[in-house]
Amino acid sequence: MNLKVLRTDKGREYLSGQFKRLCEDKEIIWHLTISYTPQQNGVVERRDRTLLQMAKSMMARANLLISFWGDAILTTAYILNRVPSKSVPSTPYELWHGRKPNLEDLRP
Repeated sequence: MNLKVLRTDKGREYLSGQFKRLCEDKEIIWHLTISYTPQQNGVVERRDRTLLQMAKSMMARANLLISFWGDAILTTAYILNRVPSKSVPSTPYELWHGRKPNLEDLRP
């Protein structure tokens, strides 16, 4: 599966010539949202909030130092990519890879 459309805000990281060339080279359609309107990117904004909340909860539960923040974010993303959402019956992993994820390494 290839990325076809990308919607971003007007953050500096997205406005560079290098980013624009990357989108052109990969034939990605790039949409910019209107400044100060996170509602236009609501699904992503909500997913980001869930990601942050889960990472904070895992770190608090495990009593981890802030130095583990990156690992907590990666672990949370790993989990969220293997869980279906209300709006889409399959997982992000399935949509991207075309097959069900192996869940043997996950435990409660």
